[in-house]
Amino acid sequence: MATITLDDYNDVTGKKLVTFKFDGETYRQNKYALMLLDVIKLLDKRKPGVLEKLAAKDFSCNVITVKHPHISTSDGGMRWAWNVKDGIFIEMNLSAAGIMKFIDCLMDEYGEEKSLFSICVVTEETTDDADSDE
Repeated sequence: MATITLDDYNDVTGKKLVTFKFDGETYRQNKYALMLLDVIKLLDKRKPGVLEKLAAKDFSCNVITVKHPHISTSDGGMRWAWNVKDGIFIEMNLSAAGIMKFIDCLMDEYGEEKSLFSICVVTEETTDDADSDE
């Protein structure tokens, strides 16, 4: 098991998500896309109205190379749009590293300290003796 912070988002490649931690609370989640949804819900609960403002301006996270909105009031232009809240859509067609970058952007937009967020992962083992350590 290893902890990865937003500063080390590229380290998620090939790693299986087990949990994420936000503001001292640990949340069990094994899918990066579902973790993104969970984080958006947590941020929206802490600071209502920010998500709507981001959607109204077709927010795009500039550290992700895709040039279409990542949060919008329309699903047009998104590859895999997910309706997260009453007509607010987020782009879900992102790699694990892209999701970490997106969460990093969201933490900035919500004015949250990046140190409040981390994930716990396991490395995919390729040897037969991977289970012998338990």
